[in-house]
Amino acid sequence: MANQFAAKMNPVQEKVLWEIANTVEVIGQYIVAINRSGQTYGRADRLSVFPHPPTGQS
Repeated sequence: MANQFAAKMNPVQEKVLWEIANTVEVIGQYIVAINRSGQTYGRADRLSVFPHPPTGQS
């Protein structure tokens, strides 16, 4: 019975592990994208400046 159970369960376990690995990879890609966005924003923010205030002319 154990061999029959293993024959049925091994493919299911392999599929589940494959899906878990894909999920971890997608989460990693998401983290990289968030990091890249934060780095880009940080560079853009350091380069930004406030305009001079208006001179008060009407």
